[in-house]
Amino acid sequence: MQMSFPAKGSLFVALMIPSLLCAETATVAVASNFVPVMKPLVTEFEETSGHTIRFSSGSTGKLYTQIIYGAPYDMFLAADQERPAILKKKI
Repeated sequence: MQMSFPAKGSLFVALMIPSLLCAETATVAVASNFVPVMKPLVTEFEETSGHTIRFSSGSTGKLYTQIIYGAPYDMFLAADQERPAILKKKI
């Protein structure tokens, strides 16, 4: 699966947010189907920023549940829009 430039650019900008906040490492929850795209983006980000990304992958439902119970993720890349919308309302 190849990402279009606007989507890749948007994600790259989103991954830059931790560096803007001076974080050395960001922890990202990633839906399993997004892992093949995430790996090269993380590599590119780490090479250009000097910061690191640690990501955990799993089903969107499992990651959502972990976040509800306090998992310390800085970003959630879900396979749907429903659960991030629910989290946004709860926060």
